[in-house]
Amino acid sequence: MECRKVELDCGPVAVWERPGHGLPVVLLHGLGADAHTFTGAFGPEVLPDRRLIAPDLPGHGASPRGKCTCTVGDYAEVVLALLAELGVDHYDLVAHSMGGAVGIVLAERSGVTRFLNAEGNLTGENCFFSGPTAAMERERFMREGRVQLIGKVGRLASKGSACWEYYIRALTRCDPEALHRA
Repeated sequence: MECRKVELDCGPVAVWERPGHGLPVVLLHGLGADAHTFTGAFGPEVLPDRRLIAPDLPGHGASPRGKCTCTVGDYAEVVLALLAELGVDHYDLVAHSMGGAVGIVLAERSGVTRFLNAEGNLTGENCFFSGPTAAMERERFMREGRVQLIGKVGRLASKGSACWEYYIRALTRCDPEALHRA
């Protein structure tokens, strides 16, 4: 995975890219995660010859929150601005969790040709982490909710799952304001 920063109106956005041909594949991560969610997709045997684009949404991974208010609609606008900067108008979209909610907005507003929504937050039951986070008032989340969320994920990570170990590392890097707002 090769990362670069693209300067947008909201601030710099880190984007991981692999060159390729044909229709690009855009990969959107979930709440508190980052583009490393899709590290496996960047292997040479996966989607060979396809261009891959995986941004760290503002406040996540290597992208500072900047001027982004970190709502689903704002994230969609950031992705649209990023894709315009990269010269992409049509693309396939793979989105995970909160990225799925962003993907739904993108599918309504842009040139999504195919959309794979992996564990997208479509109903309250799907919002295992984001539901309790959103239900908490901002001050309480900043004071104790973030610590509780990290503890909840930490208990899952302690069972030895590489997935949860990655997520706990990503969560601790995530901007707390972005985490709550998203």
